[in-house]
Amino acid sequence: MINKKDELRELVSLVEKFLEFADELKRNGKIDEDQYIYITKNKVEFLKDAQEKIK
Repeated sequence: MINKKDELRELVSLVEKFLEFADELKRNGKIDEDQYIYITKNKVEFLKDAQEKIK
């Protein structure tokens, strides 16, 4: 059975993969800085909060 911390860890992993993808898009010029900030801001904040809850 999956517990809440395991689910949170899985979600954190998924968000980290999304951020890697967004970084790649930015590096390759597919999105600009404003677009990058727009799509990643809430995810970065989520990661900060989630990392504290996982500890």
